[in-house]
Amino acid sequence: MNLVDLAGAELLRRVFSYSPTIDTIDLFDISLKRDGRVFIANFDLIDQIPDRPPEKWKKFNRCRVGIYCMMISNLKISGWNMQNLASLSISKKDDRYEVRVVGDSLEIGFICQFISLIGPTVYLDGE
Repeated sequence: MNLVDLAGAELLRRVFSYSPTIDTIDLFDISLKRDGRVFIANFDLIDQIPDRPPEKWKKFNRCRVGIYCMMISNLKISGWNMQNLASLSISKKDDRYEVRVVGDSLEIGFICQFISLIGPTVYLDGE
């Protein structure tokens, strides 16, 4: 499943003329909430920035998006580093979604009943 297929992806579809891939992401943070069994993850798209940005977005070289997942189950998290390059996969099975984030030293997996996109936002990374 592509990011543009998720609920809440209207802005993403407006600022990108193509569907950004999630083959390589840099996972920035995760958050868990017991109320609603919520998992939130924010990540940067690697080497992909909006090609149709609004005028108010000035200089930027990074694009951050996130996923908001409710009613999660079977959560497994292993590993965490200063930089978390990984691949994100989202697949729909019946009325649930399977989400996996897999990198060299990171693995996250769970099932959820609802998933939506957060963002995108852009920023200037001065590496």
